[in-house]
Amino acid sequence: MAFGSFFVGLIGASYAHYTGLATPTSYNLMATFWLVMYTMIGGVGSFAGPIVGTAFLRIVPELFRGMTEYTPFLTAGILIIVAYFLRGGIVGLVKTIASRAPEPLRRLLRLDPRNPSSGS
Repeated sequence: MAFGSFFVGLIGASYAHYTGLATPTSYNLMATFWLVMYTMIGGVGSFAGPIVGTAFLRIVPELFRGMTEYTPFLTAGILIIVAYFLRGGIVGLVKTIASRAPEPLRRLLRLDPRNPSSGS
């Protein structure tokens, strides 16, 4: 938790430096919701989860740029799908798929528990 708080403070300080001003209205409730969505969609409990979630939620609206009026519905739909079906987020899905891979591929990815140089 302290590690995550460090990065939040660092980003907040960088934002204040970039804009030249930090007021309570700079950090509204919607910004907080976006941070929670980034974390949920990417995967709670992993360092890469919020990074993957942020990238995903920034790329998907760009793919549907012509339909900007539907972006909130698309985002809500993605969040509902992840909340119901992908409890570990996108990172959890990738880990699950990788753990079900054939043994040579798991060894190559260092996911095999019998491999002494296992990455997990």
